[in-house]
Amino acid sequence: MIRMDPAPLRRHVARSHARTRREDGIALPMALIVLVVLSTLAAAVLAVGSSETNISTNHRRAAEALYLAEAGLEAAFAAINADTSLLTSAPSMLATLAVTAPAAMLATQGTYAVQYRTVGARTVEVVSTGTTSATALGRGTRTLRALMTNSYSAPDAVRSDRTLQVSGNASIGGACGSIHSNQGVQFQGSAATIAVNATATGTVSTTGTSSPTVGGASISDVPRRPVPTISASEALTAAETQAKDAYTAGTTVPTIYRLNGDGTIEQSAVSGSPPVVTYTTIAGPLGNNGTWDNLKYRQPSGPNPATWEAGLTTGGAAPTISGIFYVTGNLEVKASGPWTATIIATADISVIGSPTITNVLTDTVLVSGDDIDVSGSPTFVEGVVAAHGEIEISGSPNLTGFLVSEDTIDISGTPIISFGCGMNPPITTPLTIVAWGF
Repeated sequence: MIRMDPAPLRRHVARSHARTRREDGIALPMALIVLVVLSTLAAAVLAVGSSETNISTNHRRAAEALYLAEAGLEAAFAAINADTSLLTSAPSMLATLAVTAPAAMLATQGTYAVQYRTVGARTVEVVSTGTTSATALGRGTRTLRALMTNSYSAPDAVRSDRTLQVSGNASIGGACGSIHSNQGVQFQGSAATIAVNATATGTVSTTGTSSPTVGGASISDVPRRPVPTISASEALTAAETQAKDAYTAGTTVPTIYRLNGDGTIEQSAVSGSPPVVTYTTIAGPLGNNGTWDNLKYRQPSGPNPATWEAGLTTGGAAPTISGIFYVTGNLEVKASGPWTATIIATADISVIGSPTITNVLTDTVLVSGDDIDVSGSPTFVEGVVAAHGEIEISGSPNLTGFLVSEDTIDISGTPIISFGCGMNPPITTPLTIVAWGF
């Protein structure tokens, strides 16, 4: 019979009980540590989720505010395009511009406020601030700025919206002595001298035995360039504005003469505050071939409008009166000698004499609602010769300024055109946003 000593067994049991008691003491702290770690992770996850929600909300509000600001610029563009006098009457400091409210769908997101101020000739800065509707996290705001203008800035001495044909020996010089057509430039047996570039949206081509001298480059397929709107009525409005501005400033007020289709001649006067231009009949109605101060009136004939002549004979004296002449119908300039005048006609202007014409309306010599034909040898002192229709040069004028036509230009004479840039006649292009940003 084998007998076992119980002592080792008791010692083993005792050690097992001791180890169990030690493990019982560790379990609770471990459980607490694990609970704290899990709680911290849960809080971090919740915080990240909440932060992402806030970031997403802020981003959405910023985007909505930007869209509202853009909508404000569009509303300002529409308002100015509908009333371009805002370009000339804009204040020097930012002021509220009345625009249409946001459309119903956009209005649920917020609103916009628009201000504007003048920054140059027929150019305004527009500031639009979009603000979102209120939320628990506040509002979002964004501001955009844009420059809007319909002022025409001409970098070309000759520009046509259609074909530009040169078959004469023109001399075109000056820092802006370039020519451009929004269709094609055709040199036909021409020995013209072009100081800078000859460009076309179509093709620049040369035919015949002679060839032009181009100081810069002849370039085809260039982007279309803006051509201003040539309007006799807009030019008259600009003349009246210039007269009112001069009256307000206390400087010499230019006189406007209206040579009407019924044979009457009217003279302007400015008075009041704000100033108003009024007209008084000073002559006429003249009969057919009636004259007054070296002006002759010819009645309408069939579909043709009335015609006024400046100068009673070819090469005769110019009118003694000076100013801005607004002609309802055609005007023929037959006179020679000096004449201080800007000529605006609703129909054709032809120059067959050799006058020296010095402008009265800023940087403007001739503005025609139809065609301009120069077959004489006039001198045009500083300004634009602008036609809604065609311009044909078959004489030898001397122009300090530039030619621009909404139609074609045909140069077959020997004009001397010098254009040094920087002129700002009151002719306009469609309203354009030339720059924008934050």
